[in-house]
Amino acid sequence: MKKLTISLFVFLLSIITLCAQTDPREAELRRLENIEREATMRGDSAVLFGKIWSNEMVVNTPANRVGTVEGTKMQLRTGNLAYASFVRNIEKITFNDNIALVMGEEITKPQLHQQHTGKTVTRRFTNIWKYANNQWVMIGRHATIIKVEPAEVYKKQVLRQIDSLINYQERLILTQDTVAMRKFYPDDMVITNPFGQMIGKQKMIERVKAGIIKYGKFEKTIEHFAMEGDKLAIVAGKEEVTPTADANRADAGKAHQRRFTEVWVLREGRWQRLIRHASTI
Repeated sequence: MKKLTISLFVFLLSIITLCAQTDPREAELRRLENIEREATMRGDSAVLFGKIWSNEMVVNTPANRVGTVEGTKMQLRTGNLAYASFVRNIEKITFNDNIALVMGEEITKPQLHQQHTGKTVTRRFTNIWKYANNQWVMIGRHATIIKVEPAEVYKKQVLRQIDSLINYQERLILTQDTVAMRKFYPDDMVITNPFGQMIGKQKMIERVKAGIIKYGKFEKTIEHFAMEGDKLAIVAGKEEVTPTADANRADAGKAHQRRFTEVWVLREGRWQRLIRHASTI
């Protein structure tokens, strides 16, 4: 009886140990999932196309559209698959012959031209892999957005970014740094200045060089901030300015106040001032 009990115990222990062992295919798929995630972050088409992603791969995208590998290539090249961060938590891997399903959660922060740029986006995913020719390739994917961080959180983040850019812009004006201005402002910027003139970037820089835009004091106070979508912001408020005594203008040395309204746009991951209107009060 004692021998029977010991034999039964050893048998059960063997079964438990066997069940506890991890399928070696699972470790390989976790490795490939991580390679795919990192390559997507880098925009590394050499790793993704033909190696990780099958040429026949289809995707049910978070944008609720069905895409092919060719469409995915275009999205990658045009900045529509760009991420500031991308975390993937695998919760389940199952196998059926040479097919594997990988399921879990992804937490991303899109950037550049993606929808929800700058926000934290949580989604559920299923990746489908096929083993053929001695390697695993991804043949299908489904991703669904389940949560986007509250718009107010994103709005506050954008306000902080634009406020910082406005402070930088004030320094450029006070130091008359036309080299930095040329880099900072977009070529298609349009300004209606306090003199009632509509000018562009080049004309503004010419006025700086001519000593017309020359200040000893230039301070902005934001009183209103609003957003239209994810990539357009409207900033309005007041300015307190004092042209230097030697400025090439009629009000040189005189302090005065202005009201201003500006339109900022998000382009290629950077906020730029596109439109400005300022009036002396």
